[in-house]
Amino acid sequence: MMTKAPKAQRYEELNHNIEECEYEGQAAGEAWDCCVGDITLECLNDFTEADWEMLRRELPTKSAIWKRRLISCMIDTPDPEVNLRRIRALIDMADTDEEGVFADAVSALCDFDIAGVEGIQALIDRARTMTPCAEKYHQVRINIFMDKATRSGFHV
Repeated sequence: MMTKAPKAQRYEELNHNIEECEYEGQAAGEAWDCCVGDITLECLNDFTEADWEMLRRELPTKSAIWKRRLISCMIDTPDPEVNLRRIRALIDMADTDEEGVFADAVSALCDFDIAGVEGIQALIDRARTMTPCAEKYHQVRINIFMDKATRSGFHV
């Protein structure tokens, strides 16, 4: 007998919030900034293991705007296990050709303790090649990540 995987209910709610991005009749961008981002953050804070697994499986199918909205909710928490899951999701989202998503993801990583985290060195190597041709705004954010990586013991 095969057991069913636990349902990723909070992921489904998070996905709905990001995709629909409407709140009490406000325009999409306005709703995100005002209310939906906070609701999504609350949802993310209640993620189960099944939710995290679903998120990581679904990330490759998501648009740049979806990823950027999620990145804006990825903040440091007092729980090291939750932080590591968020860091892994940010690393996954940084694996993209979309410069803005990459810059947002590595910038968000600066809020976490990334010392010794697997996958950071690959982002550093990628940032080195991306920085010279990136838009000025993204260059600044990527350089801040490079400084954080250096302080965290990575070879930059």
